[in-house]
Order: sequence, then structure tokens, then C-alpha cells
Amino acid sequence: MSERIPIGAANAKSAEENSSKKTHFLERLDAPATKAFNKLRTDIESGAIGSIIGIDGSGRVAALLAREVIRIVYEHKGLKSAQTRFFAGRADWEAIREHLKDNPLEKDRKVLVVDDTLATGNSVKPIIQALDALGYQSEFLAIHGATYYDTISFERPEPDEELAATTLKAADEALDRALAPDSNDEEREKASQENMELYRRYSEEIVNVRIPLHGGSLEDNSPLTNRSELSGVEKQGGVWGSGIKTEGIHAVPYRSPEVPLVRKEVKELAEKITSSWI
Repeated sequence: MSERIPIGAANAKSAEENSSKKTHFLERLDAPATKAFNKLRTDIESGAIGSIIGIDGSGRVAALLAREVIRIVYEHKGLKSAQTRFFAGRADWEAIREHLKDNPLEKDRKVLVVDDTLATGNSVKPIIQALDALGYQSEFLAIHGATYYDTISFERPEPDEELAATTLKAADEALDRALAPDSNDEEREKASQENMELYRRYSEEIVNVRIPLHGGSLEDNSPLTNRSELSGVEKQGGVWGSGIKTEGIHAVPYRSPEVPLVRKEVKELAEKITSSWI
């Protein structure tokens, strides 16, 4: 007859056995995460970020890291804490908008949306669209986002159609003046500049929303190969399971003793990133 061990004792024994272990995959975040958070340093040190939204589950670990970095700095400076939420990627933007109407975020400070990588942007797109529709000022942190981009843009599902029409009409009128045969060079140049500015405003501010992107990858989007190590979940049999991906090919259930190790390493990396700040 096998010995029956109380659940609490079993958990304590497992935790003790794993206390000296490390999952190591967070070591792969060190360089890109440090670079990405240094781009956000001014916003963080000034307390400008009031909310964190993590893409669940790919950006779960990255969002936990952002939460810990911000917590360390805010507590050191006596700043008001930031709240953290997780939204599923590729969700319906209108559903997110309705959720935020019923459960609003802080409007006076920025919303930092966090994911592990940036590829097509489809995961973060509906979240940015919903935040924009409600007037939130947002920024996007992608630990493995290409460093040569500093903004990311998405179309607005419900742009101001009247403003769009009047802006395009004004742009066309400016173009007509620029091409008018009786205009002098100065008038043509002025009208041409006005035409370009109106089209820029139409594209970047009216029918699209453009927000700051903070990427930390040392390569041009190629670290997508590391996505499994950066994700909070692993895809198994076409279904997203709940777990933290570690070395190897297995997913670790949330009740596994390795999960506290991941959170411990997140805290250690956050302390390392902020060590030169405070």
C-alpha cells in the first residue's frame, strides 16, 4: 500500500526540490527586454503609465515583467501604482470596447499594451482600436519588436466620416492650386505642402491610429523563432493549454512548482533592468 502524502506537504516538498533550479528561458529576454524598457524609461520614471494590458497568453510573461519593472520604480518614487489586465489577442474590438466601458481604465495616464513579439500586429490590433475609440492614450511594448520601427498603425473601424471627407476635399483643392498654371513657384510650393500635410493627417490621424512602438529585438523581427520560450502558453493539439513554457517541448501546468520559478526569474530580471535607474 502506497504512502499517502498530504497535498500541502507534497507541494512544499516539490517547492523545496525546485528552489535551486531555474527555467533559464527568461535569460533570452535579458538583452531585448533591457533595450525595450530603456525606451520606456522616461514614461516609467515619470509615472505616466497607469495601466498595463497583456496579450493573453503570448504576452503573459512579458506583461508580468512590465508590471514588475513599473512596480519597482513606482514604489521607489512613491508614485501611484498601475493596474494590470489580460485580454485575449485577436478578440473582437467592439467586445473589448464594451468591456472597457463597463470596467474603465485610468484616463489620465497612458495604457501600455504588452506582447512578446511583433509580427502582423493582428493580436494587438483590436485592443488598440478599442482603446482609441474610447479616447485612451496607448503605447505598445513588444520585447521582440524590430528596433527600426518606432510607431505602429491600425485602421480605425469607425472613423469620423465627415472629417475624413472634408479633409480629402481640402487636399484636392490644395492640389488644384499647386497645379494651377497661373500660380507662381511660391504659391505652388505652399499648396503642395498643404496637400501633403492634409493627406498625412487623413491617413495617420483620421482613418488610422498611430501609436508609439517600443521594440527591443536586436534583429529585424527574426526572434519569432523564440516565441515558444517567451509565451505564457504552448499550443498543443490545436488548443491553447494553460502553462508556462520552459526548456524542452512540454507545457508546465499552473500548479507546477516551476511556475513560481518563472515568477521569481521575472522579478530578478526586473530588478536587474531597473538597477541603474534607482
